[in-house]
Amino acid sequence: MNSSDIAIISRGSSTPDTDLRTLLSAKLRNNNHRFKFTFSPTALLANTNAYTLTDNNTTIEKVTESWDCCFVSDIPLTNKINYFEIELVKALYNGIYFGVTDEPHLQHFTGVNDRIIALYNSANGHNSGRSGIVETFDAADARSGAIIGVVVDLIQSKIEFYLNGKLIAVGSRKLSELGKLYVFISAYYMETTLKIVEKYQFSELRRNK
Repeated sequence: MNSSDIAIISRGSSTPDTDLRTLLSAKLRNNNHRFKFTFSPTALLANTNAYTLTDNNTTIEKVTESWDCCFVSDIPLTNKINYFEIELVKALYNGIYFGVTDEPHLQHFTGVNDRIIALYNSANGHNSGRSGIVETFDAADARSGAIIGVVVDLIQSKIEFYLNGKLIAVGSRKLSELGKLYVFISAYYMETTLKIVEKYQFSELRRNK
């Protein structure tokens, strides 16, 4: 099955088409869908005093407390299924977003931009009014050393979030509501350090909550 077949399937709305999309997605899930990227250095133009970008643009460290610290991938997600991981090298508090956006030059985000679908490590595990834009989990469950994994499935138009290889949330919005997608990361608190890593294989992910 080629890309044109997939495009035709994605436009369908009948049950057989939905079943076919599910089967195709399941088949592709047997592959390694690692999305390799770095953080775009253009994000540093927003507020160069808020954070540093090191290790060949793979590690973010906050040096001030500010929401002027959005990072996006240097390239868009173009595979049918994409998987990437971010390690919380140092995460003392909440205030971190992980997800996707179709705004490659985004500089500021506080949870209310509808061009983003993301996961937020909430201080109390609650949504705080960001329904449909942001899924949440309890920040106490993911301290320093935790791995946040993100599966961007363009076939089924959905995004899944994993904590240390286990599914913890599924985006409530369809990815098709956005345009060309980029990895999106934002953090508020000083000393928060995040790094692109490759810890868990796609085939190892535990998809039952």
